[in-house]
Amino acid sequence: MRQFAQTPRAAAALLILSTAFAVCAVELAFTLGSGLDHVLDYWLYDAVMIAAGIVIAGRARGRAGERLAWLLVGVAVALWGIGDVEVGV
Repeated sequence: MRQFAQTPRAAAALLILSTAFAVCAVELAFTLGSGLDHVLDYWLYDAVMIAAGIVIAGRARGRAGERLAWLLVGVAVALWGIGDVEVGV
């Protein structure tokens, strides 16, 4: 069986981010409510994107041969999340 995380911290981060992403996806698919919609679309989604970038960049620590690639992908995802943040909403 494939191991998705090498440490308990990585497994916890993956579980939390996956759960938050699933909540955002369910809300988008079924439109649960206007108050919840704002929180999930403008807060949780952006936080998940930025946190995912940080987790991906953190993967660079464990891979000597692939360090630069993991770091660049992580920074790109984090910057994408920062770019999605809507100020003043």
